[in-house]
Amino acid sequence: MLINNKADINKCSNKEVSPLFIACQKGHTKVVQILLNNKADINKCTDTKVSPLFIVCQKGHTEVVQMLINNKADFNKCSDDGVSPLFYACHKGHTEVVQMLINNKADFNKCRDDGVSPLFFACQKGHTEVVQMLINNKADFKKCSDDGVSPLFFACQKGHTEVVQMLINNKADINKCTDTGVSPLCIACQNGHSEVVQMLINNKADINKCSNKEVSPLFIACQKGHTKVVQILLNNKADINKCTDTKVSPLFIVCQKGHTEVVQMLINNKADFNKCRDDGVSPLFFACQKGHTEVVQMLINNKADLNKCRDDGVSPLFFACQKGHTEVVQMLINNKADINKCVGDGASPLFFACQEGHTEVVQMLINNKADINKCVDDGASTLFIACENGHTEVIQILINNKADINKCTDTGVSPLFIACQNGHTEVVQMLINNKADINKCSNEEVSPLYIACQKGDTEIVQMLINNKAGINKCKDDGASPLFIACHNGHTEEVQMLINNKADINKCRDDGASPLFIACHNGHTEVVQMLINKKVDINKCKGTESSYLFISCQNGHTEVVQMLINNKADINKCMDDGASPLFIACQNGHTEVVQMLINNKADINKCRDTGASPLFMACQNGHTEVVQMLINNKADINKCTDNDGASPLFMACQEGHTEVVQMLINNKADINKCRDTGASPLFIVCQKGHTEVVQMLINNKADINKCKTIRLTLISVKMMEYHLCSLLVRKDIDKINQ
Repeated sequence: MLINNKADINKCSNKEVSPLFIACQKGHTKVVQILLNNKADINKCTDTKVSPLFIVCQKGHTEVVQMLINNKADFNKCSDDGVSPLFYACHKGHTEVVQMLINNKADFNKCRDDGVSPLFFACQKGHTEVVQMLINNKADFKKCSDDGVSPLFFACQKGHTEVVQMLINNKADINKCTDTGVSPLCIACQNGHSEVVQMLINNKADINKCSNKEVSPLFIACQKGHTKVVQILLNNKADINKCTDTKVSPLFIVCQKGHTEVVQMLINNKADFNKCRDDGVSPLFFACQKGHTEVVQMLINNKADLNKCRDDGVSPLFFACQKGHTEVVQMLINNKADINKCVGDGASPLFFACQEGHTEVVQMLINNKADINKCVDDGASTLFIACENGHTEVIQILINNKADINKCTDTGVSPLFIACQNGHTEVVQMLINNKADINKCSNEEVSPLYIACQKGDTEIVQMLINNKAGINKCKDDGASPLFIACHNGHTEEVQMLINNKADINKCRDDGASPLFIACHNGHTEVVQMLINKKVDINKCKGTESSYLFISCQNGHTEVVQMLINNKADINKCMDDGASPLFIACQNGHTEVVQMLINNKADINKCRDTGASPLFMACQNGHTEVVQMLINNKADINKCTDNDGASPLFMACQEGHTEVVQMLINNKADINKCRDTGASPLFIVCQKGHTEVVQMLINNKADINKCKTIRLTLISVKMMEYHLCSLLVRKDIDKINQ
């Protein structure tokens, strides 16, 4: 009806799908015939170049295929990726369609863009009839994909026995490898297709042909544990000791994987069980590492070298101990493995068992006379490593067997020290109960108590104090346990130490006391605790930095208030004359500044250079602080002694617009020059602070005010044109040249 009424028979969708294409796709035979009778474009393709014939071959609509062929459809027209109608019919196994296309001279060697042919895909999918048809019509069965994969290779990979036989009967190259050197036999062995393997061998496949990485068919069959395939290969004289390019043998790989039957097969066929990998790892080594008990027993029964080590000195026993394979360890010991054989850094099997916490293995080794105090090269003992990792049961075993409880590493760290450092409470108690030296320090004179205070481990600190640890024992820089607890803000530890008569005024070598460091870090509770104990609140560090000064410097408001409440000297200065107020103003700590002012801090007290608190606040642009100081009658024109710079000069130099306005509003001397003769206006012109220039000019700054060296504003080359124009607009009458 639509066609009779002049409907456009070839009008396509947005994806170029025509009415004929969709009718073919759905297999509507009558509709296809009507469209063909009305001259529909038989080769009209979609936007991916799929033709009507292509889609019916894919779907297997036999009648429609015949119709299209009868109407001269192009049966070699391919999709974007080079796939032909015949290709897809072969891929899907549509036998009748394939026959039809062949009968009509379709190009059966036409490949996809990656070199894959119709025969290739039929072989991969195991479509026996289609394969036979293509071969009968002289399809090129030697034609490979771009990566060198032949039709025979794919048939072998998938285990399609009939197809393999067919190709062999037609003289397919049985040893044709992929670009990576993998042969049809190798791929069949990998996938365990024993019938295919037998077929290939019967037809003279090269049984020892290896891939580019020297992987043989036997190796890959062993790796995958395909027992039948391995037996076939061995029966046909496969090279049993043929190694990969990294010197891994078939026996090595099965020992690693734990394929017991295959191991026995290889041993029965005289495999070299001491043949090692590039790094010296033997088959026994890997079996021990993986805990394959039966395999280990097999190798031992066949006289494998029990003490054969990896190049770095690691033995089979070592790895079994590290991994905690108890049965394997017992087996090796029973067969006289060297129990004290160490790796390059001196670590013994016992050391590693202790490190990993393998209790049964540790007991086994000790029962067999392992050296319990054998240390690694840095002096760490078996007990040390067990304490470091908190393995309580292992520690008890070692102590019961007379391990040296105070044996230290080369840096002087004892088992007790490391247990304290890592917070292993039970271990610490165990060591103390067994008379560990509680005050044994590291080479830097760090004691167990110091390290516990540093870490903030309350239980351990209490334990050590209860057992008479040296409460004032200091590190080599003079820091005491109390100092480090105060440093880190560990309140409970501080209280404990104070309760036990720790020296509250004991200073570090640089003069820093516990209270100083607590103030520095803002630990309010700790500061209060120390003040409550009547510590000297005005004691200074070596640089004469007081507790109040350092608290003000770091902006610790609560601490500052606490110190002031306890009569700290509010005007106590550093050696360079900087007061607490000065440093608070410098750093812009507004609340602290207000607190100090409220408590009568000397607002004009200057540093030795003559810099006042206001000067520093102006220099750093702390607007609120500046306002506060001005409100409290700070000397607005107070200049520095060394160069005569005023607060206004510094604010201008740094371009702090709000601060400049504040100072001008409060009658700052707008023309006050530095000792060099540079005025505030000069410096802002030099720096290019346009807004500040305008501000100063508006407030009657002397625009002809010269430097002592007689340079005028205009003669300073650094001034920008747009700054000069501000001056011109003020009707400058005279400019010195």
